[in-house]
Amino acid sequence: MAKTGRPGAWRAALGYLLTLLGPIFAAAPLFALATATGWLDGLSRTETNLMVALGSLALAPLALWAALALLHGRSFRSLLSADGLWRWREAALGAAAAICVVGAGLGLGLATGLTEVAAIENYTPPWALLATAMLLIPAQATGEELVYRGYLLQ
Repeated sequence: MAKTGRPGAWRAALGYLLTLLGPIFAAAPLFALATATGWLDGLSRTETNLMVALGSLALAPLALWAALALLHGRSFRSLLSADGLWRWREAALGAAAAICVVGAGLGLGLATGLTEVAAIENYTPPWALLATAMLLIPAQATGEELVYRGYLLQ
C-alpha cells in the first residue's frame, strides 16, 4: 500500500476541500490574465467556459501537492502507485492504445457515413482554442485521476 501519512479525519476533510476548491480559486487569476492579454478574444461563451473549466481542473495537481505536503507529510509520488514510481512504458502504451481507438472510431464513422464532415464557407478553425485544448485536456485528465483515484480513494 502507498504511504498514508499522518492520520486524522480533519486532515482528510481539509485536504478534500483544498483539492476541490483550490483549483477554482487558482483559475480566477489565470482567467483574469487571459482576458487582459486578449487570449480569449474571439472565442464564444461556450469555448471560454470550456477553457476555464479545463484550466481549473488542470491546476488540480498543484492543489493536491499542497494538500499532501502540508497536511499529510506525503510526497506527490505516493499517488502514482503503491511504490511511488511512474511507469513510463505503461503510460505510453495506454496513450498509444487510446489514439488507435479514437482514430479507428473516427475512421470507421467516416467510412460508413455515420460521421459527416460539413464544409462551411469562410470558416476559420479556432486555432488558439484547439492548441489550448490539446494542452489542457491531458493535464485535466491527469489531475482528475490523481485527485479521485489517487487521493480520495487512499
